[in-house]
Amino acid sequence: MALMLGGWGAACAQAVGTVVQAVGNARIAGQPANLGNVVQAGQPLTTGEASYPYIKTTDGGFLILRPGSTAQVIAYQVDAANPANSQFKLELSQGVARSISGSAVKNARQSFRFNTPVAAIGVRGTDFTVYTDDQTTRVSVLTGGVVVSGFGGGCLPQGNGPCEGANKRELFAGQAGQILQVLRGQASPQILNASPLAPDLTAPPRPDEPPKPVASATAPVSVPVPAPIAALPLASAPLEPNLAQVKLVALDISTPRVTATNTVPVVAPLPVAVVVTQTVPAEVPLPVPVAVVQPVPVVVVQPAPVVVVPPTPLVPALVWGRWQALADSPATTDLPTIMSAGRLVGANSYYALARSTGTPWESPASGGVSFSLDSAQALVRTDGTGATAAAAVQNASLSVNFAASSFATRLDLLAQNKTTTLTAEGSVGKDGLFGNGTQFAPGSSMMVQGALASHGAGTRAAYLFQSRLDGATTAYGVTSWIK
Repeated sequence: MALMLGGWGAACAQAVGTVVQAVGNARIAGQPANLGNVVQAGQPLTTGEASYPYIKTTDGGFLILRPGSTAQVIAYQVDAANPANSQFKLELSQGVARSISGSAVKNARQSFRFNTPVAAIGVRGTDFTVYTDDQTTRVSVLTGGVVVSGFGGGCLPQGNGPCEGANKRELFAGQAGQILQVLRGQASPQILNASPLAPDLTAPPRPDEPPKPVASATAPVSVPVPAPIAALPLASAPLEPNLAQVKLVALDISTPRVTATNTVPVVAPLPVAVVVTQTVPAEVPLPVPVAVVQPVPVVVVQPAPVVVVPPTPLVPALVWGRWQALADSPATTDLPTIMSAGRLVGANSYYALARSTGTPWESPASGGVSFSLDSAQALVRTDGTGATAAAAVQNASLSVNFAASSFATRLDLLAQNKTTTLTAEGSVGKDGLFGNGTQFAPGSSMMVQGALASHGAGTRAAYLFQSRLDGATTAYGVTSWIK
């Protein structure tokens, strides 16, 4: 089996689990992942667009990859007799993965390690989701808890088990809406509240993904259901009264009824009608009324005032801003405001972008469009110190090829008296969302998340960008375009 999967030799193969769901272009050691394939330790796991492999581990847990991910199970050794000897080590190089601990991991949490390029993750519980690229890791918890630490000091990628040093941060499922974020060179993770950067928003799960477990409460109380009342049968003929059960009462209306005891009614004779006669006086002519003509008032019709209705302002098609405060400048917006505008397109550590729900988009089947830069914001961040500096965007271009469903963009980033040319190429979806997933994609030196939108009679575009400029500096920014 190991040879068929392109894995290691049978002598050193270590079974991790079995593929129980394989959607799209998912691969194990370069070969298509099919239902029933056994995954061995050390085999690279990759997913393409709209690809979702579900791997059920040997101890009943799950490793689930979402689109655009690269992962590897370094070790999955279960020692049921002596759990302290168990060893579990997973690695996610990029993308989004969900890890649900099996029974062996729950019994040996001190032996579990989940590495990303910038952080080490250990478990306090059972179910968490991770997003990562080579610069940033974000973790959210569904059940239980995690302990996370950035690499540095005593926390090294080569280690096993959770890093329990002074820089660790814990996150539990009870902290609703919060995630942990680790940037490269940042030893201590940062907690973000109600963040759209959550892994499940970056790459949403499929509907058939294992649901979040719900802890059972007290046993439900059995409430007896009252027996239904039997419906009365409908008679086939008109209902008739049962004369044997009906008591007829005859009323004598010829004589008055007496209610007082021993009282004799007195019948009074009818009164005699009295006719009164009157003499009709002679007819007296009435005076002829004199008509009094009132003058007709003159009605002056004023001309109706002209009401000038101002044109309804266009709702912004694309809404963006800096949601994270800087040392010398407060945030220009917040995430709830941007998210309320419509569909969240993307967010990085400083900027976020949304497209209005009132601006639907349908991509043309052919042709293309070239945009001009309308506005931009950018900054660079020194990872070691966290210091930020403003940056300028110059000589920018963006073109979209609808026939090929592709885009290409470039810009010059001027920061700290140095100019860096950044480029990106990627795909455009039918819904107008575009991106390249990583700055290491072909033809790219920055990661892009963007959207097209109709605005009045024109077309707008905007995208977020992020790029690792060197070993210590990362650029973040947002651009807005018009046609």
